[in-house]
Amino acid sequence: MNLIWRFYLDPNQQWRWQHLAFDQTVVAHSRKGYKEYEHCIKNAQAHGYIFLPSQTTRATVRNDVRTRW
Repeated sequence: MNLIWRFYLDPNQQWRWQHLAFDQTVVAHSRKGYKEYEHCIKNAQAHGYIFLPSQTTRATVRNDVRTRW
């Protein structure tokens, strides 16, 4: 499963996307540039992009667990 998506500005200041394999091989890419980032995202969504917010690595404190001290 390919989960890496890259969004970037090309040399003409147009937004583009790339869908990458885990080994950084380009699987798919936008065929044109977009002036607006939102339009680029919308095109990527039409090609399978789903926004997944990053997961926190911060530990959460549970009050219902007793300590052994």
